[in-house]
Amino acid sequence: VTPLLMQCAEAVLLRSGLQQQQGSSSSSWYQQMGIQGWAWMLLGSARLQLVIPPPGVDPSGRYGYKARALNRWITDHLDPTIQVYVMMQQLPAGADESAILHALHNQRQRFCGEIRKLSSRCVPRPDPPQYLHLQQEVTAFSRGLGEADRVFTVGRTLLDSTAAAAAGASPTTAAAASEAELWDGSAAAWSGRMQQHFGDYVDILQPVLLAVLEIRHGLALLVAASQAAQQAAAAADLLATAPTSSSSSSSSSDQQLLSLTAGLLLFPPPLATA
Repeated sequence: VTPLLMQCAEAVLLRSGLQQQQGSSSSSWYQQMGIQGWAWMLLGSARLQLVIPPPGVDPSGRYGYKARALNRWITDHLDPTIQVYVMMQQLPAGADESAILHALHNQRQRFCGEIRKLSSRCVPRPDPPQYLHLQQEVTAFSRGLGEADRVFTVGRTLLDSTAAAAAGASPTTAAAASEAELWDGSAAAWSGRMQQHFGDYVDILQPVLLAVLEIRHGLALLVAASQAAQQAAAAADLLATAPTSSSSSSSSSDQQLLSLTAGLLLFPPPLATA
């Protein structure tokens, strides 16, 4: 998780540096978009690793278990003990049990106060519980489709292609873009299925779905930036092969127009509405 967060912070700082550069070219907007997408993707990957439900007992359900255990202890042990001492207190010439009764009543009040506090933290759960199935589903996703290395490879390929296109190269990223779109569709289907089957575990599921959505958003920006960079590079090549303009200002205006047109052709981004 730490390497992902460190790279996410570096991406944010790099994007901030690009925004502060003076006299940047008109095509740098897609570089900023790519870096922003890279940061979102890393943030989502790190979040996903941190919010995986732990194995064992439901973290929220443990409050209910403890409250029921305390309530059972009061009913099965503490109340009968108090009744016994009350009866002993009422016996003729019996011993004075006031001190013990006072201690037992204080203990009962303390347990009842603890039960009230625990009850306020209890979350309604279905019967039978589904926590184990939910935990297994999220763990399988984080080790399969949502594995950090898998997402990292796709995102890094798209980010490098954006930088290469901005430098004048012509990288081929069709495979990476197709894989990103396929990943987005599979992640969207998985998220919908989890919401449908585990709606009673929204407190556990919501952070997981947020992490997946951040990864999807980051990949969408990376795909859009990569395609925009390639189209801008193609437009620049077309302009370079065109007859030389008589005015340098006219050439600059034509380049800005072609770059803007390439960007408008990609609006909205391919994955933004997924």
